[in-house]
Amino acid sequence: MAKQKYKHLYPGSSVDSNSDRGFQKGTIDIPISKWQADGASAPADGTYGTNAQSVFDTKDFDQTTDEVLHTALKVPADYGGGLKLVIDWNINVGDTTKAVVWDATINALDAADTVDAAGSGATAVTVACTGTAYQLIQTEIDLDISTETLTPGKLIGIMLFRDANHASDTATADALLLGSTLLYDKSA
Repeated sequence: MAKQKYKHLYPGSSVDSNSDRGFQKGTIDIPISKWQADGASAPADGTYGTNAQSVFDTKDFDQTTDEVLHTALKVPADYGGGLKLVIDWNINVGDTTKAVVWDATINALDAADTVDAAGSGATAVTVACTGTAYQLIQTEIDLDISTETLTPGKLIGIMLFRDANHASDTATADALLLGSTLLYDKSA
């Protein structure tokens, strides 16, 4: 089956472009405030915008250091499969020959499990910068759930990081995380 491209949906929306064929996507918005820093390798807190425009809280991922964020949430009651993290970000690089590498992992936890910050199934995504500095970029990261058992109500931890020292990460500015959403297939 061809990889489906999903548009970022507004909060509360649950239908994607496949709705006419009976498929529905559930969404969980993850506000910036729900991402927690990982000790010494934390992205800086920042804001983006001006007095004449909206001002957003951001997490500013450095161009030279691998910086990490974590969040935890419960698998929703209508979970039916799949898991994709969609991040909204921008960067002060107006050069399509430059790129940023994002990585994410997931860890499903049972009551007796030891919390493993490393997670499993790291997924690297290399994203080209746009030709316009600070233009919104939406990046989809398919979370590898092949080694995880996800059931409604189970706690999952997600780790997101910019792999700044990866050879393909060539953008020479901080990447500003503006928002994020988790997409999943709803159960029938």
